[in-house]
Amino acid sequence: MNPGTKPTDDARSPHEEDGRWIETIRRTDNPDEKEFAYERLLRKHWQGVTVLALQRLGDLREAEDVAQESFERAFRSIERLKQPTAFLGWLLRIASNVATDRIRARKSLVSLDALGEAGSGVTDSAAGRRSPPADFERQIELDEEVAGVVAALDSLPEPYREVITLKYLKD
Repeated sequence: MNPGTKPTDDARSPHEEDGRWIETIRRTDNPDEKEFAYERLLRKHWQGVTVLALQRLGDLREAEDVAQESFERAFRSIERLKQPTAFLGWLLRIASNVATDRIRARKSLVSLDALGEAGSGVTDSAAGRRSPPADFERQIELDEEVAGVVAALDSLPEPYREVITLKYLKD
């Protein structure tokens, strides 16, 4: 199979396409084909997994870390997935579990990232004051935007929040 082509062109649903990529990973000895299939699954589902983690955690950087860890766990265990067409649900369950682990860990730890960010400004040697990094304002805007989306999602009842999240995970 050429790395630039789909496993088969007759996939009837996105879930079946996932199943075909997983079967490619399981059956091929060609490292290029295997890497291409992993990459397709990652690109297809990265945003959705990140949004799910962001909804649970409220922090984009941490959500991206959770997404990365979730894909690593899924890809290491892909041989144990009984129904390849159920990959997305399995992956989202892994992401949900990883996010839950992060929430539990938060309760007992102080974030070193937050402490580092508090002291990340550049010192103005003449006055001995700290000035914000160059992209500080843009980061604040992005954080506020993300916080607004998360707050809006959190204000919805659980069934609606889940429907909206899954709708955008699909897109």
